[in-house]
Amino acid sequence: MLPEEDMVRYVGRAQQLSADLQASGAEVKELELVQSILAGLPKEYETLVQMIVDFATDGDMTVLKVMPKLLNAEQRFAR
Repeated sequence: MLPEEDMVRYVGRAQQLSADLQASGAEVKELELVQSILAGLPKEYETLVQMIVDFATDGDMTVLKVMPKLLNAEQRFAR
């Protein structure tokens, strides 16, 4: 995540990179995309990332399910 980037742009950029890779014939699984998104977050998200990973069940590691948690954290950090 770039310093000037908000969460929506960051995740959108990751999704676009994933789509570009898929268009070139590479297989990118949703779980891999989410793992890449989580790995690229700044240090202040470390606890949230650990909780997401620790408590995720099958099907929970999707952008759709993780995004609200990331946006919530972003709002808390902005206060």
